Amino acid sequence: MSPPIGELPLRVSRLMRMLLFVGAPVAGIAEIAELLGVSRQRAVQIVRDYADFPDPVAELASGRIWHRPSVEAWITAHPDRKPGRPRNERT
Repeated sequence: MSPPIGELPLRVSRLMRMLLFVGAPVAGIAEIAELLGVSRQRAVQIVRDYADFPDPVAELASGRIWHRPSVEAWITAHPDRKPGRPRNERT
């Protein structure tokens, strides 16, 4: 069970405390990788390479976090992006 919001360590940012308080659905790179069906390394590449990928809502000491529904909407809007490496189409 999580500690009450007022008892969280001071290093936790105000935004993160607010997100925890309201129960905002957030996702880090590991969760994004799982949603995409790719490795964490590939998820980092996708976040970096797609200009329209949602911006993170916060950057914590443990990494960036995104609004999960925004990430899910982005995945839905990109059905042509398949998990894994593209096949090498040599002819």
